[in-house]
Amino acid sequence: MSWSEPHSPTLAPKYFESWYAWAIRSRSSLIKQVAWMFRKYSRNILTYLKHQITNAVSEGLNSAIQTIKKMACGFRNREHFKIATYPH
Repeated sequence: MSWSEPHSPTLAPKYFESWYAWAIRSRSSLIKQVAWMFRKYSRNILTYLKHQITNAVSEGLNSAIQTIKKMACGFRNREHFKIATYPH
């Protein structure tokens, strides 16, 4: 397999299975732990390869809103909170 093939949504599952088989046979317990973690999240990883969409934008927006809340030390009502968040 070439280096670009594991990034293909159709070939990635086969590549992952061959890597996982090697990792589980490894003598290193750290590599085995990583392999088990990847196995646990393999479905999400393969979905990302297919769609290439993350929640980074929504996490960034949420972080900005939380910062506004902390700076204001609370709001008296929801309307004041909305007014403070819209410009940001």
